[in-house]
Formats: sequence, C-alpha cells, structure tokens
Amino acid sequence: MDDLSTMLAGIMNSPEQMEKLKAMAGNLFGSAEPSAPMPQQPADISAGEIAGLMKMANLLKNNTNDRRAGVLLALRPYLTEHRQKRVDDAVKILRLINILPAVKEAGIL
Repeated sequence: MDDLSTMLAGIMNSPEQMEKLKAMAGNLFGSAEPSAPMPQQPADISAGEIAGLMKMANLLKNNTNDRRAGVLLALRPYLTEHRQKRVDDAVKILRLINILPAVKEAGIL
C-alpha cells in the first residue's frame, strides 16, 4: 500500500505524468472533452506492452463489482447536479486506482 501511495504522490507532483494520465483516462473513458493529442506510438511496440494495455482495458470494462463505487452510484440520484459530477469523478478515480497495479506491471508509469 505504501508503494501505491508513493506512486500516486509521484504522479500528482509531476504535471507531465498528470497530463499523460489524464489523456489516457480520457481515451479509455471516452470523454467528450478534447484531450491533448497522444504522442505517436513507435512502430515497434512489443507484444507484452499490448497485452498490458489490453489487461488494463479489460479491468476498466469489467470493474462493475466495486462496492465503493456501487455505494456512490446508488447515492448519485439523490444528490445535486454539482455533487453528481463529483461522484462521477470519484468513481473514475476508483477505477483508475484499481488498474494501477496493471499499469505498474506494464511499465507505463
């Protein structure tokens, strides 16, 4: 857990890492906002990197049994519009936290 805290602190303190993470999250979540263009990927992407990205995508899609997110989403209809947006952001953060081990294993961060 300490490694996770250190990794999150490193990401939060680095504007470059935050932009990369924001762009990646925008692409994975299909955000309607225009995100910063992703840098061109080299043609020699290894099979391991592709497998890691696929694993992260599957974790994001299949992450429906998180009790914490379930509680927040159950409360969402009873909240004001401003707080509903905050709940949506919190659920996205929970999903990202759940895939951090896969991100670390893939060597992206």
